[in-house]
Amino acid sequence: MGGLGLLWGGSFAATAVALTEVGFFTTVALRVTLAALILWAVVLVRRYPLPRDLRSWGLLLTLGLFGTALPFSLITWGQLTVPSGLA
Repeated sequence: MGGLGLLWGGSFAATAVALTEVGFFTTVALRVTLAALILWAVVLVRRYPLPRDLRSWGLLLTLGLFGTALPFSLITWGQLTVPSGLA
């Protein structure tokens, strides 16, 4: 449980540092891109089947935007005005 707390809390502290060094857009882009690369590596190593139809890819894109990119963007944007401990 403590490890999960360190990982979760550490991401807010790391975001606060990244915001001072590289800015908002770069921080969000790096975070989302790194996560996507790690997930693609897992998919390739485990040989999970990929969807073949455009509808599934559209749903995955929508899920990625509203379930990952938008929340990370809003949390990072919020950290521009509040301390990372409060975020």
